[in-house]
Amino acid sequence: MALFAISDLHLSTAADTDKSMEVFGKKWTGYTERLEKNWRAVVSDGDTVVIPGDVSWSISLPGTQSDFSFLHALPGKKILGKGNHDFWWSTETKMNAYLSSLGFDDIRFLHNNAFLCDGRIVCGTRGWFSEDDEGAHGDFEKLVNREATRLQLSLDAAKAIAVMLKNPDKDWRYLYENTNAKALPIAAVPTTCGTGSEVTGVAVLTRHDLKTKVSMTHRIFPTLALVDGKYILNTPHRIIVNTAIDALSHLIESVINTLADKYSDMVAFAGLNAWRECKPFIENETPLTVEAAQKLMHASTLARAELYADLSGQYSARNRCRHFSGKLSLLCRRKQKSRYSSSGRFFKY
Repeated sequence: MALFAISDLHLSTAADTDKSMEVFGKKWTGYTERLEKNWRAVVSDGDTVVIPGDVSWSISLPGTQSDFSFLHALPGKKILGKGNHDFWWSTETKMNAYLSSLGFDDIRFLHNNAFLCDGRIVCGTRGWFSEDDEGAHGDFEKLVNREATRLQLSLDAAKAIAVMLKNPDKDWRYLYENTNAKALPIAAVPTTCGTGSEVTGVAVLTRHDLKTKVSMTHRIFPTLALVDGKYILNTPHRIIVNTAIDALSHLIESVINTLADKYSDMVAFAGLNAWRECKPFIENETPLTVEAAQKLMHASTLARAELYADLSGQYSARNRCRHFSGKLSLLCRRKQKSRYSSSGRFFKY
């Protein structure tokens, strides 16, 4: 069994649609046939293919039937994510019900959840434009924050899967039992300098029976965290600013909370000093160097590590101080052209 990924299919297989990608030039001629040929050449029935966005040109869920039929006829299981052109996307309940009515049991939606695929956990959310394109896409900050929340929910679901795989004799209620559960190893690769998820053990899960979200009682910390400033060198300035302010909030909160002591202050002030050295970039949009990027990542990691550091037992942030958040908005708008790939290539993991 293998895991593949391919995006931007932009299917338009229905007879009554006229949105074929062939209008973009000769290189797109027969792209649907080439896609099917390449798919069948490399994907087997036991494999899984992740399609992270821009699946169909349809503008309504019923209009996707022909395109979903095309995917259903291809080998392997399919996990679909949402792209900026997937106007047919609806609620998870409606989409799953629609697939069930068609008998397409090999297609699933990646939406506030995660999937286990041959020993790998797949999670994610919709990508977005790197900068606000002159307001053409609505409230840019609101959209980015929404997708960031959905990504966090997906990552939290991955932690829950890791617990259940390690404890196969337990059911879902075990996630909320007050025990010290073990889980499969988790590797974290942070690509922002704010949340510090690589050093936290918290996971928030949706309880449909209670119609609310509940924290998993177990603390599942990543076994491996690849904290490298190079991962944010090409990140848009505005996103770095927003996440860096988030890290600053955590650091200040760590200092003023009622459980702080000399040891925790050492960690917090080390993070604040690293953050301060990057202030010129945050304020003036000076070019982000590798050194500055690494300091921002270091500050972010320390901000969360201070709240969960193992000092004398596990130090938990049951702080009674008032939570606050700061936002620094800088208008940095760059027009970027969309790029499509017509090669129909698959990337194997």
